[in-house]
Amino acid sequence: EKDFIPLSPDDDAVYDKTVNIDLGALKPLIACPHSPDNVVTVESLSGTEVNQVCIGSCTNSSLYDLLKVAALLKGRKVAEKVSLSISCGSKQTLAMLSDCGALTSIISSGARLLECACGPCIGMGFSPSTGGVSLRTFNRNFEGRSGTKDAKVYLVSPETAVAAAITGKITDPRDIFTCPRI
Repeated sequence: EKDFIPLSPDDDAVYDKTVNIDLGALKPLIACPHSPDNVVTVESLSGTEVNQVCIGSCTNSSLYDLLKVAALLKGRKVAEKVSLSISCGSKQTLAMLSDCGALTSIISSGARLLECACGPCIGMGFSPSTGGVSLRTFNRNFEGRSGTKDAKVYLVSPETAVAAAITGKITDPRDIFTCPRI
């Protein structure tokens, strides 16, 4: 375990309002086509068939994010009818994944590595099939942005993306994973 420095307010700190959030009550969310604001719970779309999953680009592609992805993929295979791509946020991240061995879990699962670039996020390569369902850890899902006018692009967390990649359908990650220790 690492040593952590506890954070606390100054003794004379004053607050206008306190907001308490029960983190155990939060549910994974998914942004539906064609707006990042079109959000519902993942469980409400559970079972929807998925053709493609894209993890990375500039969003959700830090070393920490991709170590989680590697841990969740370890020993598992991508569903037969799903294409999974991984786009590291930088060459440094790719090198670190390789150095620590996590890249092996990603590649062994059947994922495809893409360049450290915008690529699928801006519709330049790895576009979804016509009318296809694509889950992405990106930050935008506007109509046609993926390179396919009629694709149904959903925005999800890396955990939800991996759950869909291995089951072939939208799946609440809490139903199949426990949080890996990174």
